[in-house]
Amino acid sequence: MSGKKSSQFSPSDAADKRTIDLIEGAFADTYDDLLAIFSAKIELLKLDMAEALASLAAALIVFAAAFAGVVYLMTAVAIFLGELFGKASLGYLTISLTMFVAVFALTKLAPTLLRNVLWKLIQRQLDKLPPVIDDDDDDDNADTKQTAAP
Repeated sequence: MSGKKSSQFSPSDAADKRTIDLIEGAFADTYDDLLAIFSAKIELLKLDMAEALASLAAALIVFAAAFAGVVYLMTAVAIFLGELFGKASLGYLTISLTMFVAVFALTKLAPTLLRNVLWKLIQRQLDKLPPVIDDDDDDDNADTKQTAAP
């Protein structure tokens, strides 16, 4: 009789084992796929960060070159004004006073002007970068909201 019970349950046990193996395989495949997706996302994030850093470095180099150009231009104007006034020190004094007035105007008279201009420049550069997270779901919801509203 015990032999009969084991023969009755063996096909069921085999089916259960196959089902369990299928479920384990599905979980293992899903886990591997998720790992692959996460590693790909991390690699994309690394590439985006590298691109952003390269853009920042390029902008800093351009800024440094422009700053050096402005310094040389101000020195040349100071020398020219010094020759016009008859004393080199008067040319440098004129340029220095002009710079002090400009700094005073930017810090005391319009303190948010410079910050707003810089913010707009940075925002334009950020808008040029590709989005890090895809908002496909939000786009679908926006389409349905637009069609449902009228």
